[in-house]
Amino acid sequence: MPNRLVVLIVDDHPDLLITLSSFVERLPYVRVLSTGDFGRVATWIAAEKCIDLVLTNVWLKGDFNGLHVADLAAAAHPEVAIVMISTDERSNIQGLPGHHAFIQMPFGVEALIEHVDDAFVRRHKS
Repeated sequence: MPNRLVVLIVDDHPDLLITLSSFVERLPYVRVLSTGDFGRVATWIAAEKCIDLVLTNVWLKGDFNGLHVADLAAAAHPEVAIVMISTDERSNIQGLPGHHAFIQMPFGVEALIEHVDDAFVRRHKS
C-alpha cells in the first residue's frame, strides 16, 4: 500500500517500544519503524523517502535523547510531525520546542490515535 503513513517510534525501554509499536502497527494505513538504537534511527531517517510521524521518548539512555531524534528527523523531513513522550510534565523539560506535540505518560490509546490520525490527515493534504 503506497499511501501508508510511516511512523518512527524511538524508545530505549523495550516493553514500551513493543507496546507502542504493537498498537500503532495494527492500524492498516501505517508502517512502523521502531528502535531504541540511535545508529538505526539515523540510518532510517536518512534512508526513508518520507517519515510522517516520530514518536520518541524525551529521555533516552546514552549520549542522545528524543530532542536529538526530533532535530535529525526535522532536518531530513521538514514536514514530519514530532510527538515527544515523557513521564515528566512538559514544563519540566528544558529545550522542548513548543511546536512538538507532547504526551505525558501514562496515557491512553486515544491520545496516540489522535496524533497518528493528525499526521495521516496532514500528509494527505500536502
